[in-house]
Amino acid sequence: MKKKLMKKNRKNAFTLVELLVAITILGIIIALAIPLIRNIQGNQEKQKVQIYHDSIEQSARIYVDTYGRDGFENEDVHCIIIPLSILIEKDLAKDIQIEEKSCHTENSFVKVEKDKNRYTYETYLSCGKVGASGNIIIDSNISDEEANIAAYLSTCKKIEN
Repeated sequence: MKKKLMKKNRKNAFTLVELLVAITILGIIIALAIPLIRNIQGNQEKQKVQIYHDSIEQSARIYVDTYGRDGFENEDVHCIIIPLSILIEKDLAKDIQIEEKSCHTENSFVKVEKDKNRYTYETYLSCGKVGASGNIIIDSNISDEEANIAAYLSTCKKIEN
């Protein structure tokens, strides 16, 4: 009778090999899932930056609607540069809300072109990590047209404080 109970208990239990196989399969699943989770987190940050980019453009539209006559006061002006600092100063925008990141640099601005009564907007953001001393170390330029920034600043009227 003891032998029957021992045989019955062995049939209901897992063997060492079965446990090792199960642990190995779980390890493989976890190893495959970790990079996917990291990609999701990275995509969320990119999405936040894109949403911020769009909100800065909307802030520039409000600025032009409110203060546009200051920038386009004469017929010769067809293009103005609105620095991000002006939008922040006028409470139309805030700096990006991503941990240890800032876009509040001199290369962050909105270029507004006027053709008759039609306006076009191009947003340029230079973002980076905030260093220990408060300076910003640029790590990305959303527009990837950093070479054109100097040209825009020289051909368009820059709005000053």
